[in-house]
Amino acid sequence: MLGCKVYAPLGTAASDICYFIFPGGLRDDLASWLEGAARKYGMYMAAVEGVDWNNDLTPWEARGVFKSEKPFGGMAPQFVTRLQEEVICPVETGLWGAVADASRRRIAGVSLSGMFALWASMSTGLFRACVCISGSMWYDGFASWVAANHPPQELKELCMVLGEREKNSRDSRMCTVEDATSAIAQRLRSEGVDVRFLLVEGTHFSPVVPRLELAFGNSQEDE
Repeated sequence: MLGCKVYAPLGTAASDICYFIFPGGLRDDLASWLEGAARKYGMYMAAVEGVDWNNDLTPWEARGVFKSEKPFGGMAPQFVTRLQEEVICPVETGLWGAVADASRRRIAGVSLSGMFALWASMSTGLFRACVCISGSMWYDGFASWVAANHPPQELKELCMVLGEREKNSRDSRMCTVEDATSAIAQRLRSEGVDVRFLLVEGTHFSPVVPRLELAFGNSQEDE
C-alpha cells in the first residue's frame, strides 16, 4: 500500500496540490523543503512513499543500468493506477471532499521518478503541470515515445532541470540525457505545452533542493 505525507500552507485554503516521488524516500532535507514550500507557494505538497523504484516508475521493461543489476520492471501502467486509487483519491477527498480537477494537480520527480512524472502526465491527463529534476530521459525508447505521442490537453506546463555535467556519464545510455531532454522539450513546445528546460551547474548527484526551488520559483514567477 502506498503512503503519502501532506504538507499544508498556513492560513490559506489552498486550491492546488503537487505530488512528489523522491529517490530513497523522504529525507529530512526534503521534508523541510516541502514544509516551507507549501507555505511559500501556497499549495499542498504531498510526498508519496512505498514506491518500488526500478519497477513502479518504468513504463516498459529495459535492462538495468549496470550488468549486475536486475532489469527495470516496466510496471508504471499498474503503478499509476495505484497512485490514483491509493493516494490521489483519498488525499484529495480528505482535503476538499472530492477528487480535484486535473487543473489543480501537479507531479514532480527526481531522476527515474522525473521520467515517470512526465510519462504519467502524458499518459493519463491527471496533471496540469510536471516538474522533472535530472529526469532519466535517457531511458530506452522514452524520447522516441514522447515524439510519437501527443500530450493530453490537461498538461499545460513542464519544467525540466538538468545538470550541465550529467551528459558526461560513462554509461552509453545516460550520456544521451541532455540531447534526449532537449528533444523532448522541443517536441512538447511544438504541441503547445509551456516548457522550461533549465540547464544548471552540477552533476546528476548535485543537491536536489536548490533545483526544486529553481523549478518552483520559475513557475510561480510566470503565473
